[in-house]
Amino acid sequence: MMAQPCLFWIDSDSPPKKTMSSTILSEFAGLSTAFLWALAAMCWAALSRRIRPTAVATMRLILAAIALTVIHFALYGHPWPTDISSKAIGMLCLSGVVAAGIGDVLYFHSIQRIGPRLTLTVTTLAPVVAALMALLLPMNEHMSWQEVCGMVLAVSGVAWVVAEKSGRQAWPTSPDLFRQGVVLAVLSVFCQAIGFVSSRVGMNAFTSTPVPAFSATLIRVTAGGLWCCGLVTVTRQARETATAFRDRTCLAWLLLGVAAGPVIGIWLSMIALQGAATGVASTLISLSPLFLIPMSWIAYGERPTIGRTVATIVAMGGIACMMLG
Repeated sequence: MMAQPCLFWIDSDSPPKKTMSSTILSEFAGLSTAFLWALAAMCWAALSRRIRPTAVATMRLILAAIALTVIHFALYGHPWPTDISSKAIGMLCLSGVVAAGIGDVLYFHSIQRIGPRLTLTVTTLAPVVAALMALLLPMNEHMSWQEVCGMVLAVSGVAWVVAEKSGRQAWPTSPDLFRQGVVLAVLSVFCQAIGFVSSRVGMNAFTSTPVPAFSATLIRVTAGGLWCCGLVTVTRQARETATAFRDRTCLAWLLLGVAAGPVIGIWLSMIALQGAATGVASTLISLSPLFLIPMSWIAYGERPTIGRTVATIVAMGGIACMMLG
């Protein structure tokens, strides 16, 4: 039996029950993740103009792993998860390396080339890919027609919001860099989809007692951080990465982004994936572009258009369909 956490009642060691309250809680965690990841995307965009994307990915995972280890010790009395099967750890490590490691490096390179808003345009495909994987793999999942329609509406609305031509001047780029950014974002989509599915399998499939969401987060972030440390060493960017910690502006953006993304954001995403169907949870998590509308207005002067407003209403309608499904 895993140790019971003394704080954060959301994190439970009891088997997941499909009650209305637990489902709503998981969906709210998905929406909260979307907001925090939108905030983190703004931080990564600011950092990508100062240091290399691979260095950004490595720095954020190192700080996140340290923060999560300290919090895990406060919650459970030990710095690393115990009583977790090797198969579960393996799946969570796979999720961390593919999604938090490789996927995020690709994501940051895409942001550097085409900006956060257009990068998120492409990454709205992640829930579709994840849902298809969950249906094809032996996970015993299915989606009702109402949930399918809601997913289509939500993804379509978000894609419409971020794909409008107006406002692209906020992040000028050349045609070659634009194509590179789109390709990198597409590759990141597949990495994130694999991460969605392997996280859910790792938390629920190999034990009668599900892995707590926070413990799963620590395992994923640590695995991704170790992979990124190896990458910067091989590519000879270790010194540049270490030097970036001395830049106060970089450090401020980094700390805010780490809190919103790898720490609180990923933890909430694990709660969403553990309690809701993969397609529903990953769709809600992908709604970050909606929250980027006011953020981009403030940061880049991208005023919301009528089309973008209508698209937001369409996306919110999709959310309602999924929550009522």
